[in-house]
Order: sequence, then structure tokens, then C-alpha cells
Amino acid sequence: MKQTTTLLILFVFSIAFSTTSLADTVNHPPAALPSITVTGTGEVHNQPDMARVNIGVVTQESTAAEALNKNTESVEKLMAALKAHKIADRDIQTSNFSIYPQYDYDRSNHPPRLTGYQVMNQVRIAVRKIADLGAVLDKVVTAGANQINQVTFEIDEAESLRDTARQMAVRDAQRKAALYAKEAQVRLGPVLEVVEAGSTVPIQPFEVDAFAQQARAVPIAPGELTIREEVRVTFAIEPHH
Repeated sequence: MKQTTTLLILFVFSIAFSTTSLADTVNHPPAALPSITVTGTGEVHNQPDMARVNIGVVTQESTAAEALNKNTESVEKLMAALKAHKIADRDIQTSNFSIYPQYDYDRSNHPPRLTGYQVMNQVRIAVRKIADLGAVLDKVVTAGANQINQVTFEIDEAESLRDTARQMAVRDAQRKAALYAKEAQVRLGPVLEVVEAGSTVPIQPFEVDAFAQQARAVPIAPGELTIREEVRVTFAIEPHH
């Protein structure tokens, strides 16, 4: 009986010791490694190689049917002009279609008077050769388009340029970290974390007056776009020995 009691006491003591050790481990995690975090930036400049533009036809007649028929006829001519310039089906998308009643509100002390209906049909197209944009705009206006807006310039295949900007951002972060480590008199250790902090792939707007196209060819100046990438990098640091 005495031997059994002794074994039981030892077993309980062992459990208590193990629990205490586990609690010490949980409540006292190892200290975080000394580190330095910097943000690197990379920029790549490139000319846009494509454009997107909203092209529309607005018609107004005394009845909805007349306005719709006239609009449909003009849009069919517009589509034919786009096809003639080899604008692919995938690059033509209807962006807005609406029919609105028109009222005369100028009569004092009288309710609004219905004067007709306005039909608007807009498509957004992609022109994948900027050199063709001026000619495309000329043709669609001749075909009946009386609205041109939201012209933007873009880079069609921008991912490779973004990768170049990312590489530049990492090198910039390494340069900054090395500079700070030198000034702080510590030694730069391995990379602990890399986080992509931000990305900018711009779209350049360009305003066009649709009715001005009837006078002369459209001058197009797409300019240059800047692709910007940011990366946040954390490095371990160690004291100099």
C-alpha cells in the first residue's frame, strides 16, 4: 500500500511539472527577430499601344417608334464602318441603350407637355492600333455617330512591364535596407517577408468633340504611361561582430 501511494504521488507530481512547463512555453514565446522593413518602388515608362472609346448615336423624333427606327438605321451604318476598319466583334460592346420621353416645361401653370422621344445607343470599342484611331473616328462620325467620349489610351500587354517594375521595386528595397543597416551599424540578414504594397497601371484620358471630326482629321497624341509597383520587404538584422 505504501509503494502504491508513493507511485501515485510521483505520477501526480510529474503531471503537474509537465503542465507547468507547457504553460511557461505558451506564456513566454520566443522574442521576435530584430528586423527592418522598407518599401521599394519601381517605375516603367512606355507608350500606349491601344485605345478604347465610347461611340454613340442619339436621335429624337415625335414618336418612340420613329426615334428608334432612325437610331437603328444610324447604328447599323456605324457598325458597318467599324467592320470596314476590321474592328473585331470581341472589341465592340454595347455600353448604354435608353429611350427617354421629352417634355416641354416652359409653359407656366400648365403640366409638362410631351414633345417627343430620344433614343441613345452607345458602344464601347477597342482600337488595338493607335495609328488607326484617327481614321476610325472620322469614319464613324461620317456614318452617323454624334457622340464620342471617354477615349482612353492603354497598354495591351502590360504584365511583362509590371514584372520589370516589380524587379526594380525589390532592388530599390534592397538598396534602402542596405543603406539603413549601414547607418545603424548593423548587419543585414535574410529576407523575412515580401508583400506587394501597391500597383498602378494607368489609363490616359483624351477628350474628343464628335462634331469637330467633320471638319478635319483627328490628331492623336497618346503620350506616355507610367507603370508603378511597390513592394514592402522585411529583412532580419544582426549586430556586427
